[in-house]
Amino acid sequence: MAPDEYTKALDKALEDLEKKLLQRDLLTAQITGDKETVRVLSSRIELTPDRQKKVAQLIALVDSATPSLTDAVRSLLTRIYPADLTAVEVRNRLEDTPSFEESNISLSACHAALKRLVADDLAQLGKAQRGGKPTYCAKLKPTIARGNLAAFYGRIGEPIDNSWLDAVMDATRTLSDLAGESSTAEHPLTKGAKFPKK
Repeated sequence: MAPDEYTKALDKALEDLEKKLLQRDLLTAQITGDKETVRVLSSRIELTPDRQKKVAQLIALVDSATPSLTDAVRSLLTRIYPADLTAVEVRNRLEDTPSFEESNISLSACHAALKRLVADDLAQLGKAQRGGKPTYCAKLKPTIARGNLAAFYGRIGEPIDNSWLDAVMDATRTLSDLAGESSTAEHPLTKGAKFPKK
């Protein structure tokens, strides 16, 4: 692929990812609303054992997928990057987020979540304080820039370490054997691929 084709592909992937993240946030908000509706309606009527079981299962599934406070804080800081927020601003924004269920978040819990993120190297102190209070911003992991690929993989055109490929091929061979496939080379996922012989 030519560099401009990579750029176009990246722009398309970024656009797709942004759309899907928005869809996820909207879906999370809808799921939260539906869960509350189910909870309220199920408390108003007598439930059959089957319906009681279904209500309990679905509410448990929603609860297990609900982000923790630390996850929600990290997600918020990542969304607004490179902007920074004080702990009070973090709490206020989370309370206004429909996809986050806790409506009364304590300030001390926000401080603890922010400190945990800083300790885990996922957030950092902002450059300036606001109103005498420290601010926090996301700490994004650097991606490998195109110009650094040669340093990361060795000089372009030279062979790179294929140990990861060997591991993938070993796993594919094992899965093929378990699935009764006659040969990795004939497997639909690897058909026509040129892999080093073991």
